[in-house]
Amino acid sequence: MSRKSLSSLLLGLLVLFGALPAEGQWYRRAQPSEPPVGVQAEAAPEAQTPTAPPPPIVLDAHVDSLHRILDRGDDLSETLMDGQVDLNKLRIGGVNVVWFALWVDQDKYKGEAATKRALALYEALQKQVARHNDRLVFCRTSSDVRRAASEGKIAALAGIENGSAINNDLRLISSFHDMGVTRMVITWRGNLAWGAASQSENPKLGLTALGREVIREMNRVGMVVDLSHSSKQTALDALDVSTLPVIFSHSNASAICPHPRNIDDELLQRLKQNGGVVGVNFYDRFVRPARKNILDRRPPTLDNVLDHLDYMVKIAGVDHVGIGSDWDGGIVPVVGLENASHMPSFFEGMRRRGYSEGDIRKIAGENFLRVLEANEQGARKAIDLPPAARSQ
Repeated sequence: MSRKSLSSLLLGLLVLFGALPAEGQWYRRAQPSEPPVGVQAEAAPEAQTPTAPPPPIVLDAHVDSLHRILDRGDDLSETLMDGQVDLNKLRIGGVNVVWFALWVDQDKYKGEAATKRALALYEALQKQVARHNDRLVFCRTSSDVRRAASEGKIAALAGIENGSAINNDLRLISSFHDMGVTRMVITWRGNLAWGAASQSENPKLGLTALGREVIREMNRVGMVVDLSHSSKQTALDALDVSTLPVIFSHSNASAICPHPRNIDDELLQRLKQNGGVVGVNFYDRFVRPARKNILDRRPPTLDNVLDHLDYMVKIAGVDHVGIGSDWDGGIVPVVGLENASHMPSFFEGMRRRGYSEGDIRKIAGENFLRVLEANEQGARKAIDLPPAARSQ
């Protein structure tokens, strides 16, 4: 099957599976003024009071809202108690670029079902963009993002979370990229046939020969390689193969919090050499280890997140750190960063710690945009190469 035919098949599946409910159940789509059954609407969040204007680009590299939009019928215009991201919170927080995750749970969706799940999430995003086109714009490139931000709109990027979505088929990488999917988290929880995850039975494994071809093909088409959730060996292998900057979209420093999902100094140093970026994560479990003293169960706070930021800047440099909140990913955020409306507090904390406005702009979004642009340029240079023909 040709690449064009495969892309047409995927787009046809979008129409089919975008109209079907998730997991075989029918859900009543909630209207903006009507919360889903069993979910209580909350009052609109209070505005923050920053001491300086927000950076012109505020990019959150990992937001997981699409699964509740698809499965529960939520809408981004709704302000819900259990929703950490919506259009109102984004506006208040000054977040104007969101990399939405097309998250595939490989325990639920296997084989072709994983591909169909990613397609259904993509269609859910497209419906939100169409419904709220006065505020939300789907973006395929870094220039699209800057244009949307300059027009006062929120730029929506799409990224696969879990390489199971390509079902071991390299052709699906270019097909998804043709649809505007700009990055892929190559693993999630549990190993794939071609790559190991950090949370798996054997996290010491790395990329297979097919896994290395996946990285080359992503480079060829300009899809950003995302190594959050990868095992250390998988990440090292990917860094060896990739000729373009990679990212860890939502990971913290294991030197501060030794969780399998965080990354160590060696990976931070390799990331700097590669030109990539790591996004600091707001999930309390990735920010601070659980306290063993039952008398001291105070939750982690914004300051603990800033400790990770400081550390990763120290090791990798200010050009290689960004933001990847993990909001709406079933997480408990740290105190002070409970939802997107609190993003100004993050920048105020940076100012208190002595970061310049130029450095704040880099971490707020310019660093991730640089990686996206570098991958676009790399793809243009490789346009005459056949799939997976990039030299090692």
